[in-house]
Amino acid sequence: MFLLILIALIEFAFAFSTLNSLNYTARDVALTAAEGGDRSGTDCTALQVLERELGQASNPGGVIAVEIYWSDQNGTLLSGQVNRYNRSGSLNCTGLDGVARTLPYTAAGSTYPESIRCNVLNGASCVAGHTRLDTIGVRVTYAYGWKTPLGALLGGIGSPLFAATQQMQMEPVL
Repeated sequence: MFLLILIALIEFAFAFSTLNSLNYTARDVALTAAEGGDRSGTDCTALQVLERELGQASNPGGVIAVEIYWSDQNGTLLSGQVNRYNRSGSLNCTGLDGVARTLPYTAAGSTYPESIRCNVLNGASCVAGHTRLDTIGVRVTYAYGWKTPLGALLGGIGSPLFAATQQMQMEPVL
């Protein structure tokens, strides 16, 4: 019994560390998307940030999907406008820096293109119902992989799914 508790404690520490890394990374991805605004290449750069940041602390291979969406201040999806990227295949894109890159994602839906995002303070020149600065939401879904034999000891339960959601208001263009 003591050994089981010890293994569970160790596994919890690994899972907690992964969840913290995931939340931190989702915040950086949301910040990148908010700063990129309506410029072409914003999503590509945001996905690159996800790969780089998560790769330093955890396994980016655990990412299942990334959603970049129009959000309210609480992180709720607005008007169904979301870009979804699944971590499979390859995505050829050009980042904000003008550099072409290949990322391990496939676009699985795009109803929130960079061109309709509103980063103007008064919103008068924005389109598609965007009347003020957009808030960008980011949701990263991650399949945690067991680090200890705890999953097998608990009857072979599958990998738990973690989801990190962050939102940031776009940087305004005056």
